[in-house]
Amino acid sequence: RGVDPRSEGKVSALLSSVIAGTNDLRGNGILVGNIFARKMRLKVGDNLSVYSLQDFQKMKQVLKRNSGKDELEEGLLPTEYEVRGIFDVGYYELNDSFVVCSLANAQDLFVLENSVQGLMVMLHDPDNANEARKELASVLGPSVSIETWEEQNSEMLDALLVEKNVMFYLLFFIMIV
Repeated sequence: RGVDPRSEGKVSALLSSVIAGTNDLRGNGILVGNIFARKMRLKVGDNLSVYSLQDFQKMKQVLKRNSGKDELEEGLLPTEYEVRGIFDVGYYELNDSFVVCSLANAQDLFVLENSVQGLMVMLHDPDNANEARKELASVLGPSVSIETWEEQNSEMLDALLVEKNVMFYLLFFIMIV
């Protein structure tokens, strides 16, 4: 995920959730989640090699061109990043599967030039998400997909609802006994 460090603090607590190292994303600096770091045995100062989907597509093209030849004519090296910090935002999925770099690095890695694949909006009142969605949809048009926090976290919210109901029945039957 590419972020603009100057404005990320306005939409998430990610940069303030660094538990080791710093939140410096200058150059080829990245932040990794604590679970991801543990699984990959990463620590602050380590280098991480990253291939993008576009890199794999280029490799496939090179292999097609070189098929039948004894030696490869060209190779594609991964982009090297330095782990500058390890974060813990208290959410397993983010800590396990997110690597954060500067917006410019993400745009270079995914060949996006000056565009982005998504934006985050922070509301003062999260219950106004549907109204904000309607307002954004009217401004941005039908070609843009907009998801609210409720839709993005629907599985977790459903699990919490089931847990709440189970606890209610459990306590109800305990009271009867």
